[in-house]
Amino acid sequence: FLKGVMKVVLELGALDREFMSQHTVGFDALERSLRETSWDELVASSGVARDELELAGRTYAEAKSTIVCW
Repeated sequence: FLKGVMKVVLELGALDREFMSQHTVGFDALERSLRETSWDELVASSGVARDELELAGRTYAEAKSTIVCW
């Protein structure tokens, strides 16, 4: 599920690249992996329909503030 949400955020260009470069390690590899992963694979592995993943991703990307816990 989270990979699908992240893929949407990437496709929307809705991330702070400066923050990512300063505060993460390996984000470039994650981004490459997400771009290479098909929507069919994400839907199959999450059990969530693509339109629902896209809605979750857009909601996350458009939120004023967010937190992700797992």
